This record gives sequence, C-alpha cells and structure tokens, in this order.
Amino acid sequence: MATIEKRKNDDGTVGYRVKIRLKGHPPESATFTRKTDANEWAHKTEADIKAGRHFGANKMHTLCELLDEYEKSPAHTKLKSANEMKARLDWWRQSYGDKLLKDVTPALIAKGREKLLGENLTVRKRGADGVLTRVDLEKKRSGATTNRFLAALSSACSHGVKELGWLERNPLERVTKLSESKGRVRFLDADELPRLLITCRKNPELYLAVLLALTTGGRQSEVMSLRWCQSASKTFH
Repeated sequence: MATIEKRKNDDGTVGYRVKIRLKGHPPESATFTRKTDANEWAHKTEADIKAGRHFGANKMHTLCELLDEYEKSPAHTKLKSANEMKARLDWWRQSYGDKLLKDVTPALIAKGREKLLGENLTVRKRGADGVLTRVDLEKKRSGATTNRFLAALSSACSHGVKELGWLERNPLERVTKLSESKGRVRFLDADELPRLLITCRKNPELYLAVLLALTTGGRQSEVMSLRWCQSASKTFH
C-alpha cells in the first residue's frame, strides 16, 4: 500500500513523499510538490506494479543524472565549498556516471574508494607556451582526502533519497570510511615565540592579528574578519 508524508524541504518549500510497499516487490518512493500529483503517482505506480509494468526509478536514472540534479539543488549551490565538492563529484561522474542507480552498490563504491587511493595526484600547470597541462605529482591520495570524495557522493545520494525519491537507501551507509591520520601538530618553541612577537610589533595590525590567532586558536578568516564591536575590551596589551 502507499503512504504519503508531508515534508519540509531544505529551501523551505513543502513536498509530499510517497512510499509504496507491496509484498513480493521492492519498495518504491518519489517526492512531489503537490499532493494531487503524489496521489496520482501512487495510484498509477501501484497499478503498474501489480500488472508487472513498473520499472523503479533506480532502474531508469543514471548516477550522472543524479549528480546533475544534486548540483542544481540549494543543498549544493549554497555550500561554501561548492567548487571543491563539484570537483569530487566530477571524479565519480567520469568514473561511474553511466551506471544505473540500481548498480551503484556498496561494492561498486568500495571499488571506487580503492581506485581513488591508487591514483597519483595531478595538478594543472601552465607551460612556457601558455598551455595548461596536467603534471603527475607521483603522490597518492591520503585516507582523509579519499573520505572527502566519499562524503561528496554521499551528499548526492542523500539528495536522491530525500528529495528525488530515486533511491530507497543511501549506499554509502554500508561503505567503510578510511582511518585518518591525526597529522603532525607543531607549535612555536619557547625561543621562537618571543622572537616572532618582537618582529610583529613593528606592524601594530599584524601584531594584533598574530596575538589573537595565538591566544584564541582562531582561523585566519575568523581573525581577519573580527571587529572592535565584537570585543569586550577596547584595549589589547
């Protein structure tokens, strides 16, 4: 039988998600902006399933189509890191974009994860003739970087589940993430810190910025965007 759930989307609009569960058939779902459309789809799809005429959305749409839809959605366009996210999604598009969603399984994604780890990193550099070419760095991706690629695909698949109704479940939920190195954290020693501050005092603005960064642990963008009105004191020593 079909159930219709009223949901609020990320952009504030209201949608209606239909779920159909019939014994002996895989569950189907879809999302609509109007309840009348949701009801019509539910009745037609139920009838088609019973008559053996229905093919699920995951058998009709490709991964490339899903990525295209996600990149047009507010969930992607409003991200500060949208450009970085798109570069990662492009990797999945080039590698598996022609796959039907039903074939984008945890096993396929795990295969992609290993492929990401095995590839050499490249950068684009402009030669003397002004032409951009890709240069092999002879360096592999780290576990942390590979996890960012998995996270990008997971965001797109979640959109396919929640907003489009093309997927019943996010396949990334069953893909193991890689362990990430904590990395090496180095701080200035007892000799370096005083010398840095003495040098920075030559420029009052630089000195203040460095002092704030050292004492608060704030990022560069956070420190440089601070205003006096955000401080409890008007004087720094």
